[in-house]
Amino acid sequence: MIDLRDGTLVDGLNFDVIFEHDPRSDNYMMPPVEARPTHGRHWRTHHRYDQGSSGMCVMHAIAHALASDPTVRRMNKAQIIQGHALAQSLDTYPNDGMRYGTSLNAGCKAARQMGFIKGWRWIADTDQAANVLAGEGPVVFVVDWPGPTGLHAVASTLYAPKAGNLEGPNSWGSSSWWKFNLPTLHKIFRQAVFLVY
Repeated sequence: MIDLRDGTLVDGLNFDVIFEHDPRSDNYMMPPVEARPTHGRHWRTHHRYDQGSSGMCVMHAIAHALASDPTVRRMNKAQIIQGHALAQSLDTYPNDGMRYGTSLNAGCKAARQMGFIKGWRWIADTDQAANVLAGEGPVVFVVDWPGPTGLHAVASTLYAPKAGNLEGPNSWGSSSWWKFNLPTLHKIFRQAVFLVY
């Protein structure tokens, strides 16, 4: 078990997201949706990232979203490491150098400070995420990953309405891919954002 900076115990460094909600974020939500879209969309990912055993899934998920259409911006490995360290300095938990993790909000703040994004908008639920994927671009999720204990951050670049799936690159290997149907994703959903360029 790994001890995160907020005191959470997780099964490994692949699950190093710290859940953090800043009430001010409620002012930066995507507009509500009436219904789930009926058309799908795949935003091509032009570069794949592997976090290895680093435990930097937040910045890797942000990097995957950035490396995807419609606006491709590539982070290199040094920038991902720098972004993770910056995110740890921006979240609300002490950085004692011995524990791991950071939040999605802090990762977005780091990406903005590094000049990769102008901002981000919070997504309320999986239906809204499907809508954003179908029309706007990739979505970065925090999910309570099934199986091992812990939260994981992933980018979603594909919405397949007939199958009812959201999918995207995972950071557990350079060819790793994740897929959840909407009912499952609804159960494990914790947070999601749309990056603004």
